[in-house]
Amino acid sequence: MTRFLYGRELIVATDKETPYIDRLRNAFRRRPGIIVERLDLDSDDGLDLSRYAFDTVLCINVLEHTADDLGALRRANQLLQPGGRVVIFVPAGKDLYGSLDRGVGHQRRYEKEELADKLREAGFEVEDVSYQNQIARFAWWLNSRVLNRQGLPLAQSKLFDRMVPFLKALEGSRPSSGLSLIVIGRKGGGPDAAKKEEALAATGAVS
Repeated sequence: MTRFLYGRELIVATDKETPYIDRLRNAFRRRPGIIVERLDLDSDDGLDLSRYAFDTVLCINVLEHTADDLGALRRANQLLQPGGRVVIFVPAGKDLYGSLDRGVGHQRRYEKEELADKLREAGFEVEDVSYQNQIARFAWWLNSRVLNRQGLPLAQSKLFDRMVPFLKALEGSRPSSGLSLIVIGRKGGGPDAAKKEEALAATGAVS
């Protein structure tokens, strides 16, 4: 995922496991603008990374592995500058939780409103919550809840990868359910908040 972000002014790629940190450093050692740091959102040890003045924290398949997801979201909030955003990608649907989740270390799956509520409790304004990958729900349920597999068969994964463009077109940009959730939250303050206050003042509204 880090490769897709390349070209920004600054990217700080993180992990909590030493082998993955080493892999990141080897992969990007010749790429200016990419810094690799250790970060465990279950611990306060990484909060000094706020020195980078982040405008965005991107967590892809991270929150479901944390022991305390609310605490992790609060730490993400602390890492951000006022007005900064957090983008979270997590597995959706508690009814789908099964052997596949346990096999990859998932501690939980999420419901849409539950995840939005947790972001608000952590101090974020929720800007958007949406599902992705509706069609794959059945395959996950079958493999995880019925067949009790610990991992997806390679043939299934390859077939799914080939069908992604077709499936994406079929389900549209905002399906009503899905295998995953994406939520975007904004930390209070910053330019957006100032513009909102100016607009409210101009109309005589009180927030």
